[in-house]
Amino acid sequence: MELKDMLLITVAITTIALSIVTILINFINQNKKLKYDHEKSLVKFDDMRNYYESKLYEINNKLYADPTRWKETNHLVLSGNENTLDTENIQNAIVSPSNFLLNHGLTKKDLEVDTRSVFVLTSFMDSERPLYLEIKNICSSVGLNCSRSDEEYINGDVLPHILKKIAKARLIIVNLDGRNPNVYYELGIAHALDKPTILISKSINNAPFDLKSKNIIIYKDFNELNTKLNMELTRTIINS
Repeated sequence: MELKDMLLITVAITTIALSIVTILINFINQNKKLKYDHEKSLVKFDDMRNYYESKLYEINNKLYADPTRWKETNHLVLSGNENTLDTENIQNAIVSPSNFLLNHGLTKKDLEVDTRSVFVLTSFMDSERPLYLEIKNICSSVGLNCSRSDEEYINGDVLPHILKKIAKARLIIVNLDGRNPNVYYELGIAHALDKPTILISKSINNAPFDLKSKNIIIYKDFNELNTKLNMELTRTIINS
């Protein structure tokens, strides 16, 4: 083979190799761009979801600021919450097992009540975090340990984790504001497990007198919440 032919073959191979490398680089860059655009769209979607959740939360609070509408909307919750703070419930040392709990992986150990544990059912929106921290501080002041479900990272289904927290808790505190569907579902579970439950709400104006007998705390600010919740928690401890 002549030198000229060898040079032509070398040039051809080099050209093909460069073309392949160029195609690969373009492919990688395109994939990076697609991945970046996808991640960017996810962030944008998450921001939009948070925005609309926040607006929906505000609308719900405005709608249920009227005491009559609030009572009509929450009548099942209020009815189910009557007498949950009786002495027998508070003194329960273990939750009765059920197929529902066992099928979600709860063991006998998981059903043993921690007498210092308080579990809070609440929305995880940033606007609700100050309230949760206030509840946590109030619980701490009377020797109780307060938690909510997002304080531990759970890989996979979170329901078994929530069930364990509810079962372990001596007392459940529920933030009704915003009408978060997960909160109401978890409250139903707490009632089914005969858990002592305290409801709290700031979204109602001029609370009717008869709400005072249903283990619900209506508050205007954190000072009022501190006073009322502290008294309720202290009463719970004394009863047990």
